[in-house]
Amino acid sequence: CGGRVVVVRILPGSAAERAGLRRGDEVVGFGGISLRGLLHFQGLVLYSKVGQRVRLTIRRGGRVLGLEVVIEARRGRGGR
Repeated sequence: CGGRVVVVRILPGSAAERAGLRRGDEVVGFGGISLRGLLHFQGLVLYSKVGQRVRLTIRRGGRVLGLEVVIEARRGRGGR
C-alpha cells in the first residue's frame, strides 16, 4: 500500500484540473490525512461524498502547497 502518489495525467475538465493539479505533482495529504500510498488515496476518494470539498496537500518542485478539490462522480463507470 506504500509508495508515492504522483500525478501522471490530468483529464481536461476534471476536478483535478479545476483544483490546479499539474502533471508531476506528488499528493502527500488528503483532508489532513498523510497518505500511505496510492491504495490509501484511492480509498479516501472512494469514501468521500460527491460535492465534498477536500484539501489536498501536494509537493511541487520542492514546495508544499494546499489545493482544494471538489469530489465528483467518477466518469465512465456509471457514477457512484
